[in-house]
Amino acid sequence: QEQHAKVLGLIFSYLDHLRRAPFPEAFHRERARIAALNETYRDRGEGADLATKLANQALFYPLDVAERATDAWGEPDEAAYRRLLGVLTPDNLLVSLMAKGVPTDRKERIYGTAYSYSEDAGTAYRALLAPERIAAFALPGSNRFLPEKTRLLAERPLSLIDEPGVTLYYAPDTEFQRPQSTLIFRFVPARELGTADTAAMLRLYDACLRDSLDAALGEATLAGVEFTADASLEGYKFTVTGFGDSAVRFATFLSSRLRTFELSATRFEALKEVTLRGLRSYPQTEAYLLARDRRDALARELHFLPDEQAERVAAATREQMKAFAGTFFARGKLEAVVHGHLSPEAAVEATRTVASQIAAKSLPAESLLRRRHLHLPPGQPLVDAGEIAGANSAYLSDYLLPDDSPQTRAAGIVIGNFMSEPYYTELRTRQQLGYIVGSGAGGSLRQRYLSFTLQSSGYAPDELQRRSEAFLATLPAQFAALTTEQWETLVAGARSAYEEKPKSIADKAEQFFASAYSFGAEWDRRQTGLAALNELKREDVAKLLASTLAPETARRRTILLWTKTHTPATPVSASFADRGEWKRTQKTVD
Repeated sequence: QEQHAKVLGLIFSYLDHLRRAPFPEAFHRERARIAALNETYRDRGEGADLATKLANQALFYPLDVAERATDAWGEPDEAAYRRLLGVLTPDNLLVSLMAKGVPTDRKERIYGTAYSYSEDAGTAYRALLAPERIAAFALPGSNRFLPEKTRLLAERPLSLIDEPGVTLYYAPDTEFQRPQSTLIFRFVPARELGTADTAAMLRLYDACLRDSLDAALGEATLAGVEFTADASLEGYKFTVTGFGDSAVRFATFLSSRLRTFELSATRFEALKEVTLRGLRSYPQTEAYLLARDRRDALARELHFLPDEQAERVAAATREQMKAFAGTFFARGKLEAVVHGHLSPEAAVEATRTVASQIAAKSLPAESLLRRRHLHLPPGQPLVDAGEIAGANSAYLSDYLLPDDSPQTRAAGIVIGNFMSEPYYTELRTRQQLGYIVGSGAGGSLRQRYLSFTLQSSGYAPDELQRRSEAFLATLPAQFAALTTEQWETLVAGARSAYEEKPKSIADKAEQFFASAYSFGAEWDRRQTGLAALNELKREDVAKLLASTLAPETARRRTILLWTKTHTPATPVSASFADRGEWKRTQKTVD
């Protein structure tokens, strides 16, 4: 009570300090940042309390901002700040002093509260007009407790096993709330097995294994178990989804059969014949699918076409097939993801059981067979060309994007959305080149590219290439001509792709598996891509599109396939005489 004059003096001394000090923009931005977090994540309340708060705010603020008025901060505005300081003067001051024993001479008419009122234009007032300058006053400094990062941590499974021969990531289901689990296992073999013979024997092995599991798989299906498997040089991968512990039961049953399963000699010969028929009929496959396969064989260090495997399958015996299983699973690494309603202990036990039944010796990381891609320098197009059976020719061309950064991935999706409709409209609808016309953004692990495909029964592939490249040359100008509304629509389409959620426990488990093992535990890959999309600038996307397609900077691989009735107008030469020999001389990248 006795110090109120001093308190008032200090207040006006500090107001005077604020008028003389620089505008505290950093402090404003700190407060605005926390206000934005509070508005986004703080509990807003509910029921009568929330209704009362909103009604009160509607009394004091315009309706279009009333709901956010007490929370949201605008951009820093020094002029408004100075105006506010300009009216905080003694002649606008009303002071309330409440203390025990203060003299009173009046009573409030409703509640009878004792009070007094006085106006002071004397010494005390004049002291506030020229307050003392206090050197110790300072603007607020940086808040040491302000969070550095506030982005949401991406959902991620826990690493329960991390050993040279076994890795397990585990995540309980908190989203779908079903008594169901998905187990994904992939056995990665030794790098030295990356041969055409291995690819051939693995194809035959997979056919025999599936046949031996047919009865058990039928029984498991009746129990609600879902099973898929994929056998490739990069590993034998199988996914099992089921209720309760049924997925564990089937996964451990399957793993016990991977090295040894019963198959009669007669049945083996029948499956071998079926496999051979598929391999020998491969040349009759649709031309655009042949082009895709040859693209993969051209892009990857170790990838063999079906027609490179027929001879080895034809020579295989039942004993060799059995021996191959032992060789394939002898050394390598087991990679696992368990997601759903299994306990961590049950997930570890299941993984240990599968690993013990495969019984492979561990290998160092550099000795495992991992996908690698051939290095493709700019301005040096790579071509695979040849004659095929059938009635259709095909053209396929990939234009590699520079990297796998979040910005490039986001821009690639936008570009893919932009070019798909005009490419189809021009080459399919207007020029009538063929029924298979497509374009889009694609990828193989961390290699990103723009891809264009044409299949035609009326034109040779060199003509398809000429027309495609003529149209591609117009895309940068078409992109530059986009309206703001069209640009925003493309970005919105990309955003919806990023925000799409998994539809089942199995879908989510597959996402975890890809993040863990294809992208090196990059759990926030979707979030960083979405953040990059939100900051994406139209001019940067235009530059990326132009540099990707420009002949002098393009990193391009092209597949040209023709038939006897549609040969190229001028001879077309591949970049190599023997793909396998040529690949062995090339530099590879991840």
